[in-house]
Amino acid sequence: ASISVTQDAGQALFYVGGAYGYLGLAEFADGSVFSAVGTAKKGFNLQEKLITVCPNCHDAYLGPGMMNLMASAVPWFLRKVLWLFGLSGTEEKAYEYLTTAYEKGTLVRFEAGSYLAKVYERRKQFQEASVIYKQLVNNYPRNVYLRVDYFSPLWHLKRYDEIIQSANEVISIFATSSIPFGRSDSAWIPTIASNLG
Repeated sequence: ASISVTQDAGQALFYVGGAYGYLGLAEFADGSVFSAVGTAKKGFNLQEKLITVCPNCHDAYLGPGMMNLMASAVPWFLRKVLWLFGLSGTEEKAYEYLTTAYEKGTLVRFEAGSYLAKVYERRKQFQEASVIYKQLVNNYPRNVYLRVDYFSPLWHLKRYDEIIQSANEVISIFATSSIPFGRSDSAWIPTIASNLG
């Protein structure tokens, strides 16, 4: 039997767990690998606890799904290090968690779909990945990075006409954007640089 959890407690577990997860990713990017693993584990533990007490809190499946995906992707010689920290994961669990978050979640559908598409690509299931990317592109049509990720399964499926169409839409987005890009291939670098500082 599952223990009931109040809505406030569930939200606290979800958001604090997510904050720890992203803090762990930032620590990893900053070079603090051991600290990152411990911090991320705290976040994933909170979200797994939420899943245990509230299996219908579908957004909470994103964090454990990401953890399983990342842990299953590390080289074999690093898996023992993760295991020492109490972290392990499988691609199958990543698939299950991310599918739940994508299909039933409300707040994390974009992230869950992006990671789920990556699972499909790792499995060489390019048709399934392209279906998810297409749904995401339809929901977020101005997300250029998402469109570029969508090119990968399309390329493997030899759907070049769709790549051409989407690439032209990306070019159109930038042509009509308020981002100050120059007209030539090299002119955009100083234009962006001058707007950053």
